[in-house]
Amino acid sequence: ERSRVPIFIESDIAGGVAATAAAFELAVRRGVDVPRAEYLYGTALACADDVAGETYLRAAIDHARAAGDISTEFLAANNLISYHESSADPAAGRAVCAEFIDRAGALGLGEWQQSFEVVLHNLDFHAGDYPRVLAAEDLLDRVREARARDELLEAYCLTLVDVGRIDEALRRIDAGSSAMSQDPRGRLQATWVRIEAALWGGRPQLAVELSDQLIEDTSEGDP
Repeated sequence: ERSRVPIFIESDIAGGVAATAAAFELAVRRGVDVPRAEYLYGTALACADDVAGETYLRAAIDHARAAGDISTEFLAANNLISYHESSADPAAGRAVCAEFIDRAGALGLGEWQQSFEVVLHNLDFHAGDYPRVLAAEDLLDRVREARARDELLEAYCLTLVDVGRIDEALRRIDAGSSAMSQDPRGRLQATWVRIEAALWGGRPQLAVELSDQLIEDTSEGDP
C-alpha cells in the first residue's frame, strides 16, 4: 500500500515497481491478499508504461471478483481504463467502462457507476466526440464523488474551449473551481482550463503567465 507514495507523490516509478513486485511475490508465497498485491503491482507497471500492467490488472479484477473483494476489483478496473486512456487501446478502455458501469449498477454502487460514466466521457473527449461530452451536462449536476466531478468539469470546459465557446468555459470553471478538490491536482485542472481558454481566446501572454504558475506549483519530476 505504501507504493502509492513513490508512484503518485514522489514520481519514483521505478521505486514503486520494485516495491510492488516484492509485495506481490510475498503475497503469492504466503497466500495472503494476492488480488490486492496483484492490483498494486499492475498499477505500478501501468504507470511505468509496461504492457504487463494490463495483464496484472485484468488478473487482479478476475481474482478479486472471485474472492468477493469488491474494492480491489473496482480499483483495478479503474486503473486498467486509465492505462488504456493514456497509452494503449482506447477501445479496450471503453469496453472495461461499459462492463463496470453495468456491474456497479447491478450491485447498487451509485458513486462507482457515476465514476465510470465520467471516465467514459473522458474517453469521448480524447476521441474528439464533443457532442457526447457536452451531453454529459446533466451528469455534472449528479456526480457525487469529488475527483470524478473534477475530471468531468475539466473535460467539459476544455470541450467548450475547443468548440469556440471560450467565455462559457471560463464562466463554468470560475463557478465550479471552488467546488473542485482543493489540492494540487484540483488546482492544476482549473488552471489548465484557464490556460487553454487564454491561448485560444487570443490572450497568449496570460497563457504564458498561467503556465509559468502551473509549472512552479508542480512538484519536480511530476510527468
